[in-house]
Amino acid sequence: MTLVRGLAQKLSSHVVKLASPGAKEWVQALAREVDFIEGDWNALAWAFGSVRALFGYRLAPIRSWDELSFTVEKFAEQKRHRVNDAWVATNFGWLNMLLGISNFGSDLLRAATTRNRIGYGMAVFGTLILTIYFFLRRADPNVPDRGDLTAMTRFYQRELWRACSLSSPDLWIVDLSILAIIVGMVMVQGPAWQTALGIFLAIGFGLFLQMQRIVRRRLEQIEALLHGRN
Repeated sequence: MTLVRGLAQKLSSHVVKLASPGAKEWVQALAREVDFIEGDWNALAWAFGSVRALFGYRLAPIRSWDELSFTVEKFAEQKRHRVNDAWVATNFGWLNMLLGISNFGSDLLRAATTRNRIGYGMAVFGTLILTIYFFLRRADPNVPDRGDLTAMTRFYQRELWRACSLSSPDLWIVDLSILAIIVGMVMVQGPAWQTALGIFLAIGFGLFLQMQRIVRRRLEQIEALLHGRN
């Protein structure tokens, strides 16, 4: 085996390890093709082409009732562990936001221009809203009992809905608060930082749209299984 062919195989194997659950089968199929492509450099180009699978996270599809049961039970168990976490872990979110309020607040008091006062004011406002949100959400609602698959499935659907539905208050509270902080920081920074933060905002918006598609796809899969069972 040549050095180039070996590099192609190693790259493909590494991509398989890093691929998201929903892309695993596709990436594994691409990796198997590396051994059969004529030409070492063509094989390396093929391996580099498979790297694109890492730029889009995909959840493993739910295609059966057994897979749905496993998914909702795992999700419920994670929530139970979170509820039972130590006090610091449970309250870390809003305590961290308090530190942000202190930092932005001191900058607001020292702001010399109207633009900076507005910018820091927006950052304080966004951080304050997140602090209140994380404080109220520090303890999750009661997780259904183990073995109650119907209740756990509804709980899982409700949590997904909160994360992606445009009618979910949680979605708007978190996203608009983060947006207020970012816009505020763009206003008070210099031109170079404004460009960097603008790029960050664009990337964040793209990731937000991608996550929306992922969660909606998952909800559609669950609805299809439940409808088929009924």
